[in-house]
Amino acid sequence: MSQRVQDLYEEKEFEELLEDARMNAANDWEESFVADMKARYAEYGRRMFISDAQQEHLERIANDE
Repeated sequence: MSQRVQDLYEEKEFEELLEDARMNAANDWEESFVADMKARYAEYGRRMFISDAQQEHLERIANDE
């Protein structure tokens, strides 16, 4: 299921999550995934939709798991 970022995170919270994920990306796939998320956020802002799987991947990368 997809939800809007604005329904899941405070504005600064999601931006910090993206930055943490960017800093912790450990391989090409993770770097590409995070770059895509950042590009979509730049285009759509907090109205951006994010799937459950995307959210899990982003949080896993950000938390360096």
